[in-house]
Amino acid sequence: MDAAAYAQEIARTRPDCVVYRPRAEFGPDAENQQIIGLVTPGGHWLMTWTQATHENNPDQGVVVSRSEDRGRTWSAPQRIDGATPAQQAGPERGKYQASWAFFITVPATGRIYLFYNKNTGVTDARDDTTGVLRFRFSEDDGRTWSAPYDHLRIRRGTIDHPDPAMPVNFVTCFQSFVAPDGVPMASLTRWGSGSPHLLNVNSEVWFLRFENILTERDPAKLVMTTWPEGGTGLQVPHPLRMNQSLAQEAMTVPLPDGRLFTVMRTLQGCLFWSQSRDHGRNWASHWTDYDETSPLPVFPLRYSDDGPLVHSPIVCCPIFAYAPGKYCLIYYNNDGYIPGARHPTDYQVNRRDVWIVCGRYQDGPGQPVVFGEPQRFATAEAVKLGHYGRIEPVCYPSYFRDGEDHWLWYSDRKHFVLGKKLNPYLE
Repeated sequence: MDAAAYAQEIARTRPDCVVYRPRAEFGPDAENQQIIGLVTPGGHWLMTWTQATHENNPDQGVVVSRSEDRGRTWSAPQRIDGATPAQQAGPERGKYQASWAFFITVPATGRIYLFYNKNTGVTDARDDTTGVLRFRFSEDDGRTWSAPYDHLRIRRGTIDHPDPAMPVNFVTCFQSFVAPDGVPMASLTRWGSGSPHLLNVNSEVWFLRFENILTERDPAKLVMTTWPEGGTGLQVPHPLRMNQSLAQEAMTVPLPDGRLFTVMRTLQGCLFWSQSRDHGRNWASHWTDYDETSPLPVFPLRYSDDGPLVHSPIVCCPIFAYAPGKYCLIYYNNDGYIPGARHPTDYQVNRRDVWIVCGRYQDGPGQPVVFGEPQRFATAEAVKLGHYGRIEPVCYPSYFRDGEDHWLWYSDRKHFVLGKKLNPYLE
């Protein structure tokens, strides 16, 4: 793409706010993804994302940026963690990356925690998925950050490496949420051992609970629990591989009756969902499943109990709560086999247009959120950008509300870091 054409691309999705514009289509800051936004205790806006020359490049790291004027200007990205230049060029090239961050805020003190995957020098699957859950914290509204802490351990599952010394393979794609019992949580995707091909190996959805983070001042004494109980997380059958699960990138919201509702991506041509009545310890697709021993407590997502499936290729599709009992789903609204797509993983074709649909809570034994009419939200018009020729207009977004404004923060083609107001789309 020539320079004149590239200069126009940032406007392709019609953003309302520009957080970060890379210096060029190709360069050390070209890949920007998994955008997590936060209104800080001081009332400012704080963003974190994963930045690299391209995904899983040795220079991949976690950065943060702040705005003190509600998005009109932003600080230059501050690199929080990642491999040093010497590590990137040395014999362990690819190791020590930092990736996939999220925030937890402590309202009583104003402390902000930043959690992320940190490769510690050993790799089981991919360098940017094998790691420990590292965290730092800020006491000054996100301006400066503490030394790192690595003592929190994700409980191991049956798909993990048999050697307990090998870190697990995981990503945390979205912002944390607060369970109905008041405990901050995060959804977790974990992969099986041994393969860097993340669609060809077992994957499951798990959940992390930060049990005492809102009351414990000593970061070394934080306690984290990994749920669900047992050795497996939420699983969805892989349509092409017997005895393999492909359940990934869940986003979870609380329901008015105290349940948790989670939506995840699959290779089934649609999204799947599950629910928990005990803050994440156990999960089920229907009320009656809590009294059974179903190994797959998940169910295809529909617009309503007897409605059509909510179709999706293999792509992140988060759900956000924007008001009590009201939700919005960001998704690609096709089953992966649109014209020109060779298979559901053909991201250069089936991730062309992103849609939004609003949902509302519905009490009863069926699917607890029912959805209305989809609205087209953004498109990159299949214009390819960057190292992998991305076309998806909204990647790994996050949501927050500031005053009367509802914001979606996203990466356009894993390149530009942008924001767009949701107000015109919400019911």
